[in-house]
Amino acid sequence: TMKTLFFLLLIACCGMVYGQGNLQFNQVITYNIGGIANQYDNVNFTVPAGKVWKIEAAVNWSGNPLMLYPNMVMTYGIHLASSSKTVSDFPIWLNSGYTGQFSIYTNRALISIIEFNYRAIFHLHQSSTYFHHRIQCCTMRTFFFLLAFSCLGSLKAQGNLQFNQALVLESSAQTCTACWTVPAGKVWKVEQFSSNSDQPLLFYVNNKQLAYMNGYAYSTNSTSYYGARWGINFPFWLPANATMGFGGMESSKNISFFVLEFNIVP
Repeated sequence: TMKTLFFLLLIACCGMVYGQGNLQFNQVITYNIGGIANQYDNVNFTVPAGKVWKIEAAVNWSGNPLMLYPNMVMTYGIHLASSSKTVSDFPIWLNSGYTGQFSIYTNRALISIIEFNYRAIFHLHQSSTYFHHRIQCCTMRTFFFLLAFSCLGSLKAQGNLQFNQALVLESSAQTCTACWTVPAGKVWKVEQFSSNSDQPLLFYVNNKQLAYMNGYAYSTNSTSYYGARWGINFPFWLPANATMGFGGMESSKNISFFVLEFNIVP
């Protein structure tokens, strides 16, 4: 009866008194900052309520450091990407409500972040003998209806990444700054790259030159900068509609990117 159904739902809700936390994928966030000549580009941020951030990687172009200032206090900073040896190891996790500032002088930089929802997963209170008695008294049809209703509600409430395919993106062009685009409803995890080029290769996201991928950066008279100092920390995550490319490759050479593509399941 409807009375029994309502009673069971009420008891079930009241019985959900114990819970544990779970992280569910929400979105990939990229910050493209910098590129202002002789000026700092400071971007303030706050991790939203009910969210957790995982900073997967950060890259910058040239030697000026990309900094993370906790609580926007510039007396202390974390080197996210720099030509110095104080570059952070990734990933970096930031809790809900964390406030900070990304800052870089003159040069361009990109920060790749995965945002998770923090949800509570509740479990029924098992000590209620009266609740178990009411379940035994109801019909099997009512019980399975409740089970199906509960499962459908859970599916609508959760988000997740679902593996779609493994990609090998190849090119023999010397420069292609926006060769590939992440499809709508997908995210890419760029795991690694490989090339037989002897020249320093440049990494582009959304048509912006960001970092070396290998080799040396040459000055006019000497080998002055080692590319790995400004290199990419793989894996690197890209959101839907982002473009990816490269530059600086020699003629008759090849490059391959190894990518995992995921569906965003609502």
